[in-house]
Amino acid sequence: MKILLIHRNNIGDLICATPFIEILRIRYPEAIIDALVNSYNHEVLQNNPNLNYIYIYTKGKHRSKGESLFCVYWNRLRTIFLLRKKSYDYALILTSDPSGRALSLANRIAPNKIICLSDTATVKNNVTTLETPLNCHAVETLYPIATALDVNVTHCNLQIFPDAKLVEHYLATCYQALRGFNGLTIAVHISSRKKSQRWPTEMFIELISRLCQSEDAKILLLWSPGDAQSAGHPGDDAKARDILNATKHLNVLPAPTLSLTELFATVSLADLMICSDGGAMHVAAALKKPIICFFGDSNPRTWGPWMVPNIVLQKESKEVKDILVDEVLASFHQLKTTAMLS
Repeated sequence: MKILLIHRNNIGDLICATPFIEILRIRYPEAIIDALVNSYNHEVLQNNPNLNYIYIYTKGKHRSKGESLFCVYWNRLRTIFLLRKKSYDYALILTSDPSGRALSLANRIAPNKIICLSDTATVKNNVTTLETPLNCHAVETLYPIATALDVNVTHCNLQIFPDAKLVEHYLATCYQALRGFNGLTIAVHISSRKKSQRWPTEMFIELISRLCQSEDAKILLLWSPGDAQSAGHPGDDAKARDILNATKHLNVLPAPTLSLTELFATVSLADLMICSDGGAMHVAAALKKPIICFFGDSNPRTWGPWMVPNIVLQKESKEVKDILVDEVLASFHQLKTTAMLS
């Protein structure tokens, strides 16, 4: 059997699809299972043992500096022709609300059968559309596709695989203070794309100061590098600089992550994660880290941390800025106890 998994969405969405990939491989150990993902999220599947091959294409908005749209679309066309030659039995679109573009992409690859999710269940030509389940976690929304392929649905963990050599390099260089450290290493991620998910700078400063005063702890301060005004990939260099300047007398290690590979390696060094809902939160869950997570206007039932000890903080205003430092500290002490962190 030849199966192609198609995923066009964001980082967290793809991480939430990794349990499906694992149970598919368990059911079909001899199958060829490939994935088609974009250049923005492909590192999520790096080193995943459940896949035979990962094909990568670039969206126009993600093209690198100096790369033309013609080049982007030409390379995509070449990838489509290559995939057509593989003659897949199935193309599975692994998103709860596949766009027309995802379905168009699957049709161009011309598998024998396409399976996807939508609001209603239909069968038309070679496309089977299954009804998307409601009021469940993003991981569970893919279970109807599993059932359609005679896959036994079991609750598997999220999966990512940090680069072991990079982790060791970090411990030997920029994070050597963590080697042999017996206290808690707390990852504090300050970046979020959505305005409603952003916690203010002064609150991060107070939280970090109070954590360092009360705990034998080192703080890994994580952020997306770059200028906040950048149209393509806004970053938090200025916010991080303000926090680091205010906490320079404390055990705070700067941890800007230029790539997902760097994010995976850095989070793997932590004992606990404090962050807003987003890709970094799902990274921590995939690495089995206890998580304190700030939620704004997204739904924790759908997007909360999967199968790890966690505390979700969400205010009625659906604004992360309204979460108090005292609430975070109380959650930290509760989670520290329940997760049995020393």
